[in-house]
Amino acid sequence: MILPMADDPQGATPPDGAAGGTASPAPAASGKRRKAWTPLRILGLLVVLAVIGGIGFVVVKLVVDGRQTSDRQAQLQPFYTPPDQLPPAPGSVIRTEGMDNVALTNGSAQRILYTSVNDAGEPIAVSGMVFTPNTPAADAPVVAWAHPTLGQADQCAPSRSSEPLKDMTGWLDEMLGRGWVVTGTDYAGLGTPGPKSYLLGMQSVRDIVNSVRAAKTVTAEAGVGTSADWVVWSHSQGGQAALWTAAKGNEEAPELTLRAVAAAAPAAELAEIMTAQWNTEVAWVIGPEAAQSFTVAYPDLDVMGALSDVARDAMSDLESKCILGQGLDAVALTTLRQDFFTADPTDDPAWSQIVSEQTPPQPAPGMPILLVQGTADEVVLAPTNALLQNSWCAAGVNMSALWLGEVNHQKAAIIGGPSAVQWLAARFAGEPAVPNCSFPPPVQPATPVD
Repeated sequence: MILPMADDPQGATPPDGAAGGTASPAPAASGKRRKAWTPLRILGLLVVLAVIGGIGFVVVKLVVDGRQTSDRQAQLQPFYTPPDQLPPAPGSVIRTEGMDNVALTNGSAQRILYTSVNDAGEPIAVSGMVFTPNTPAADAPVVAWAHPTLGQADQCAPSRSSEPLKDMTGWLDEMLGRGWVVTGTDYAGLGTPGPKSYLLGMQSVRDIVNSVRAAKTVTAEAGVGTSADWVVWSHSQGGQAALWTAAKGNEEAPELTLRAVAAAAPAAELAEIMTAQWNTEVAWVIGPEAAQSFTVAYPDLDVMGALSDVARDAMSDLESKCILGQGLDAVALTTLRQDFFTADPTDDPAWSQIVSEQTPPQPAPGMPILLVQGTADEVVLAPTNALLQNSWCAAGVNMSALWLGEVNHQKAAIIGGPSAVQWLAARFAGEPAVPNCSFPPPVQPATPVD
């Protein structure tokens, strides 16, 4: 069995029972990478030029959009304000309401506020979404969606967004059409009060597990029965969270049965990603979120010591924006030759320790893992997940890899989603996952960071 390198990504062969060949390995990058003129960079430069040239309609549009967002968030705020006393049981539902900006063919959507737990074992309020199928399967299984990096401001949380399904295109309605319940956590501190939890593995595990518990309660109130079976499907930041859940999910929720984890472009090999991206636009998007959450989670370490003076000055502004705004700033700043870090953060003792501790451990024995990755990814670079594939396969992990060909980071979950649905359906049906570790990745793996 082989998961081929797809010439036509939309026609990528599903993981089980595919046939074909792999592409020749691409040469490994060396030295400081040249910044390619990606659509995001071009867009950012056009915005900079528009402002410099005095084209006022760009500024006017940004102001209008900002006012609309502010008005919407003010209307939503009462829902996201937790009560003084939280239900202590993890996964308890605090409140729910329908979502008027979601149109689905095969189901309905609700935003939820539910109880999760922090590192100290204290209850915290976390928000998210639950999607209930119109025609649920008997004892419907549950899919936990773990979303990608979206920004740090409250309005960036998927359940608070004006486009909550933006990253769920191409697979959500198919899952609902199969009768599955789908839940998506916003993660602790995104959209709700409290410290952010970006790239903090065990906090993400608890938030994901408790979103499943909450979803079972929400759907039961609608007359939909669910089974103990569940899986995780994820992208990017969510991939790091999902792989942590593969290792710890069954321990965290012994009353549930985690059947499999599928991850598109997961931010798994954190040290290798940071070494490759520390002096690119990507660092200006990922760096502020990581610095914010790491500073709170590791108060005894000098997290901010690795940041440039420009980065420190820009932190509060970046924390108020979602990923598009951060991306535009990132392009402008790197065009002006400003780096977020002063050097590779893995050379800094604080960052090195944190990155090591937050890199996903290998999953529990026998846990099926599906890796979905495009070779044109400029965020989670393909060589880093080629390294993940090789190292986990060598360790005996039950891993299958679906390489999508020239697919970028933003589209990995959308294009790989239909194949992931088929693979997950086979796991729900009790079919054994057959790894394809005998087929090497189509790109040269990254060099491990010592």
